[in-house]
Amino acid sequence: MTETVLPARMAAGDPLMKQKNLRGKIFHLVDPLPDRCVRHGRSAVAHPLVNVLSDPDVDDLHIGLLPHGWGSPLMRWAARMQRAVVVQEKWPLCRICDRLRRWGLRGFTALVLCGILLVVASVVARILVGEPRTAITWMVVTGFALLPLSLLPLSLIRVQWLLRANTVTDGSAVIVKRPHPTFAEEARQISEAHRASH
Repeated sequence: MTETVLPARMAAGDPLMKQKNLRGKIFHLVDPLPDRCVRHGRSAVAHPLVNVLSDPDVDDLHIGLLPHGWGSPLMRWAARMQRAVVVQEKWPLCRICDRLRRWGLRGFTALVLCGILLVVASVVARILVGEPRTAITWMVVTGFALLPLSLLPLSLIRVQWLLRANTVTDGSAVIVKRPHPTFAEEARQISEAHRASH
């Protein structure tokens, strides 16, 4: 499996470092990124600001009074976010990847809003009708079911899949797995030129 290693360093004076859960953990890439899509090698049409997180080991995490290894997935996710370091950078996306990212965000927003609206509408309908009805029950069930389903569009645009990128645990680099050869070659040339000029 081919990999491209992009060196990173601490972002000194970054205003986001003042956030409690990210203090001292935000990094930026040392070299500029190629203006090419990681996946397809095509020219970029968008450069969204992306946080590439590390994946710290929380398997040994002991949460509260729960027995060893019994932490709920949500609590373990929160602990992972607390321990993760972030490389924040504007990443190049081609038209295909940018369209996928936009549709993923729109799908997530639509499912969340529909879920919330159905739950609220069912509560209002229950108050107005005064007695439980099958339709009201189905509105509640559907509304709550849409909330976890909203994570599906987000899974299609997560950084590890869309950019094939992960930050190493100490934040010193971002590793891009299976980059397009054009992206990998341009990243290498930029890195060599940047080192030569310094």
